[in-house]
Amino acid sequence: MNNKYKFIFLLSLIMIVYFFGFFTGVKRTFPYLLLYNIKEDIKKTFNKKIITLSKSSNSSSNCLNDEIFQCFDLPKEIELSESIDLNNFYLDWTQIEVPNYKKLSFLEFNKNKINYLNQDNEDFLKKINLNEENFNDVLNPGIKNVFKIKNKYFAYVAYRKKDCALISIFSYPEGENLIDFPCLPGKLEQFDLNGSGGAFVNFNNQNLLTTGTPSKQIDPVRILAQKDDSPYGKVLKIYFNKNNKINYEVFSKGHRNPQGIMTNYNTIFSVEHGPRGGDEINIIKENKNYAWPINSLGSHYNFEKISKEGLSNEDIFEGPLFSFLPSIGISSIEKCPKEYAEYYVPLKCVAVGSMRAKSIFLILIDKNLSKVMSYEKIELPSRIRKFKFNDNQLIAGTDFEGVIIGKLNLWTE
Repeated sequence: MNNKYKFIFLLSLIMIVYFFGFFTGVKRTFPYLLLYNIKEDIKKTFNKKIITLSKSSNSSSNCLNDEIFQCFDLPKEIELSESIDLNNFYLDWTQIEVPNYKKLSFLEFNKNKINYLNQDNEDFLKKINLNEENFNDVLNPGIKNVFKIKNKYFAYVAYRKKDCALISIFSYPEGENLIDFPCLPGKLEQFDLNGSGGAFVNFNNQNLLTTGTPSKQIDPVRILAQKDDSPYGKVLKIYFNKNNKINYEVFSKGHRNPQGIMTNYNTIFSVEHGPRGGDEINIIKENKNYAWPINSLGSHYNFEKISKEGLSNEDIFEGPLFSFLPSIGISSIEKCPKEYAEYYVPLKCVAVGSMRAKSIFLILIDKNLSKVMSYEKIELPSRIRKFKFNDNQLIAGTDFEGVIIGKLNLWTE
């Protein structure tokens, strides 16, 4: 048999196996699985329908300050042209292109209006008296989060001030500097300010703010997570003093980069970036130590092993509820879709966003919140930085590729 006929025979065999797997549902049949994944990637990349929005022309009570926060109206009817199958549910979705959309520091979805703010928004930075010089010579500076306390907005910003890399909190729109955290130890080029944290939640009338240890591979910065006199690598309890400046107390310590935080089931959940491996879901408890940089299920980026000794000893450290190996580029944590959570009662459910895996994970936890039972992965075409489920409706903010709108539905047949 010459090479031409060998090729035809092999191609025919592959097509037979592919269509056999397609029609019988044997999706693990090789090479069906490979071909199926290629087909799905092509579908997500080339067949998605993208709606382009224009900025809302009229102000509204559902838009934030139009000079700074970008506000767009969603179309009254959106065709959800794509679909993703889960075990008992499916997600219909579409992607919406938004003008001048980059990396988000803020995303809010309110009554068919999208409010957002980019991390490098120049108008916002002018309001808080920062300019281009404050962003030179450090890696990934920017507005890491905008959060609200009692209807007032505050900006959590990582930047440089002269030869100092630091994080500050500013009021908005006044632009008042409410607190400067201490200068990070080391040279400016050694810091990666992507690791600054900045997630915020209110729990039992306490304002909780996460901070990271934003370094590439600098031991003096990493170890700040274990120092009680440093605000870095912590969940902080923040409050205002009589001069309206921000003070803080350490709520928990030993965090690397806790980028997301939320409350559900009367419990505080946080997600935290590991190094090489070890992205974590944590249940945050006051006065607990979450082990960074002493212990981690991940390793350093140079493959140097990190000790695992104390992770199973609650008298020393609070271990993660779950750790992703390899890392998924964990980003944010939110409540699950309402119908999904109700379907799996008495199990508990949290949803986790991923940048590297371009996915949202629906995590099922036992009723005592002691172990993860299972998870489902919603694979999407873009990095997911921020997201939220309103009942069963999804709004997800990507990096540079607009927002994804979707709706989760229960299979009925």
